[in-house]
Amino acid sequence: MAEYAHSTAPNRRYADLVTQRLVKATLDGGASEYSDEALAAIAARCTEREDAARKVERTVRKSVAAALIRERIGDRFTAIVTGASDKGTYVRVLRPPIEGRVVRGTQGLDVGDTVRVKLVGADPERGFIDFEGPSADVGRKIARSRQKKVAAARLSRRLGRQFAALVTAVTPGATWVRLLGEAGEGRVVRGQRALRVGQTVRVTLVAADAVHGFIDFEYGPGLEARKSERTARKKAMAWRLRGRVGDAFAGVVTGVTDRATYVRIQDPDAEGRIVRGGRGLETGHRVRVVLLAADPRRGFIDFAREV
Repeated sequence: MAEYAHSTAPNRRYADLVTQRLVKATLDGGASEYSDEALAAIAARCTEREDAARKVERTVRKSVAAALIRERIGDRFTAIVTGASDKGTYVRVLRPPIEGRVVRGTQGLDVGDTVRVKLVGADPERGFIDFEGPSADVGRKIARSRQKKVAAARLSRRLGRQFAALVTAVTPGATWVRLLGEAGEGRVVRGQRALRVGQTVRVTLVAADAVHGFIDFEYGPGLEARKSERTARKKAMAWRLRGRVGDAFAGVVTGVTDRATYVRIQDPDAEGRIVRGGRGLETGHRVRVVLLAADPRRGFIDFAREV
């Protein structure tokens, strides 16, 4: 948009000082002190300096990351492939949040793959972090990772549903189950202590991360009781709001999925779904919403984002 300008403070950026001078000249009814050619030159110079500043920031971040990680040469990390081309293969480690280049073991890696990499070099002076990719049976591991991501994407719209599953592994660190009747394998994050390998159980899906291929379930005889308790709380919240349809509230977005966007208000404390105007919102965003419906019988509370 040719009519758009964004300004912060003139003591921070020369571009903002120029913008404010132009605004001042317009308000005073005078002529601009800048010609079109001068403005074009200033804009080009500001863009070039901003690009240079970003390059310095990236270099500093990489140097700091290399300094922090250099004591862990030889350690292995879970990472996501962020770039794969003739210029090199790059990965981003999940914890700690660092990025580097895979200098060995790149065969078969593609953008989006989740792999285990080994730290083989860290040079703080140049900001280089080098990894070694998986060397043994990489094709099978990558294929399995991709299958898990496909399964997580398919299940992401079924959070809260129950599934029949077979317990496939129990270790001190984690318990794993495989769904029966459809593809899907994941970790039991709650209620796993009662499980043994070979059991057939009913588990509830609580998380599905298609980016990393993570699928989490919970198990326990108390699941139905907790579900009933949640339903009772939702009905009570809807009852308190039944006479306030059309009122506006301040709220915070508490969840965003492919199917719905959820918001919590404070006065009274209640949570519901944004059925209109929820596009573009993210968890943690503060919004103003208008109550559209409150159904105590079903425990449904619907809002619209206030324009």
